[in-house]
Amino acid sequence: MDMRRRIIKQGNNSYTLTLPINWIREEKLDQGGEVEVEQEDSHLAISIPKDLRRRESAITLEIKDYNERTVRNILNQAYRKGYDKIIINNPNEKQFEDIREITRNTLLGFEIIREEKNCVVQKIAEPTGENFDAILRKIFFYIADDSQEIMQEFQNKKYDLKKRVYNKNIVDNYTNLCRRLVIKERIGGSKNSYFMFEIVSRLSLIYHAYYYMYKYASEKKLSPSKETLKILSEANEMFGIFHEAFYSKDLDKAHKLGVIKDKLYQELYTLFGKIKGPENVMLYHIGEIIRLTHMQSTNIFGLIEFKS
Repeated sequence: MDMRRRIIKQGNNSYTLTLPINWIREEKLDQGGEVEVEQEDSHLAISIPKDLRRRESAITLEIKDYNERTVRNILNQAYRKGYDKIIINNPNEKQFEDIREITRNTLLGFEIIREEKNCVVQKIAEPTGENFDAILRKIFFYIADDSQEIMQEFQNKKYDLKKRVYNKNIVDNYTNLCRRLVIKERIGGSKNSYFMFEIVSRLSLIYHAYYYMYKYASEKKLSPSKETLKILSEANEMFGIFHEAFYSKDLDKAHKLGVIKDKLYQELYTLFGKIKGPENVMLYHIGEIIRLTHMQSTNIFGLIEFKS
């Protein structure tokens, strides 16, 4: 809610303004207490210091007879929005099992502390915004490392689906946590936090494209053709260029991703007409990897501060 405050001059070189009394009471502040003031262009953001204990935030959810996918979406969104306690009313026995697995696999720092009529999932410990960059780098590492391992396993015709499932759970944990931190601590500031959220979300989707391509090929015991392996290798290289462009904020490399995308799409269109059967499912997922990696380049343009 917008509230205007009048600036009051104090002495020769200082000015003060009043803070809303409701906010002061809610945050249990008093005379002599401290707040953080951040300046970004013409905006001032006043907040409670990060090292001070904050009030626990909680949300109560009704999950009716929803299936596992819907329950997972509900819990993930509550987690990302920054709630410290999630109370689920009247889950059935199957939903209890789903909540246990979802908490274990995607809600890093949370545990179930009560399983009675209502299920309570609560924050026990979690990294802070200071850990964001390290966790983001780990996500990049897992995608790059798994993409190379997947390529080798296709070439050697040996599959290790159990390892891919294990790594997927780690990446889901990390990407969920990063989105939570972006929202809670405005990682990137008011102008760039949207781009950071988008980048993490698309990294999650890129990993999922690799995973589901691999899972399908493993279950069908496919032996990908040389043409499919070639375009997969090129998609891996494309992701590597995005990785470099993101951390160097290199506009030339970001631009190059669009050129590569157009080239690889032409190759894909040709392969779709040439390769028949189940292998086309693999080509679909490779196309998703290419598309999502290219979309990431648009966020790089948003993160760069252009000179006026």
